[in-house]
Formats: sequence, structure tokens, C-alpha cells
Amino acid sequence: MKELLLTLVLSYLPYQVDTNTQEFKQYFNDLKIIKLEPEKIELEICGGVGACNGDYTFAYDDKTNIIHVPKSCNLEEHRCKAALLHELVHFIQSYSGKYTVGANCYDELQLEVEAYKLQNHYLKTVGINFGFISSHYSEYFLAHCLLQELRKT
Repeated sequence: MKELLLTLVLSYLPYQVDTNTQEFKQYFNDLKIIKLEPEKIELEICGGVGACNGDYTFAYDDKTNIIHVPKSCNLEEHRCKAALLHELVHFIQSYSGKYTVGANCYDELQLEVEAYKLQNHYLKTVGINFGFISSHYSEYFLAHCLLQELRKT
């Protein structure tokens, strides 16, 4: 299933990734998908329950090359599969160097929007209208970035 979802992600993204290199094959083979309770995901990703300041039930950890998935999620269900696709986008972004540690908020926002666009596209193709994902999250993250700037001044 991991290979099929990766193919879908790669066919949708507006840039090319050479998946035939030994480096990519190893990076992909090392990718783990681990099911955990949402609280444990927050502990893994942000260091404490509630520390993520949001609903992180799915997360890609670029340091460990692990996608964390909520234990209750059935990956055959479209909404769970869509969220996994979102995290696979982050996996590709990390591999291709688009994601950088310490990136500014607006660069992170662009990466999130890219992932949400694919997630939304997938849901539409299976008949689920979840169109608010990219627009509402874009507004949320944009407001978050603006607040961060204001706090710096």
C-alpha cells in the first residue's frame, strides 16, 4: 500500500523526484508508518501532550523518517488514507530538500498548503467534499505567521 500511495503523491506534485536512485530507494525503504494513540504522537513530535498547539493525530517526523498515524485509523478508510497522503507529501518534501529545519513560517505554510491540496484532491476524487482543508488551514497558518511576526516586534 505504501508504494501505491507514493505513486499517487508523485504523480500529483508539481515537481519531479528521481525514485530510481539507490538513495531514494533506501530512504523510502527506511520509512516507517507507526500507529500510536494521539497523545503519544504529540509526545513523540512535540515533547508533551498539548505541546503541539493543535490536533496532531497524523505527523511525519523528518528526524526519524516515521509517519505517525492514530491507532484508531483504518487506512482503508478514505479520510485516513487522505491524511496519510498528506504526510507522504511531507516525506517527499523532506527528501527533496524543500523542508528545512528553521524555515520561516511562510515557507512552512507553503509546504502545508501543498500537502493539503493533495489531501483535498484525493477526497474529492472519492466523492468526499472536504474543500475547507486547504483554504481554512491556509488562513489559520497565515494568521499564525502574522501573530509570530507581531510577537517579535
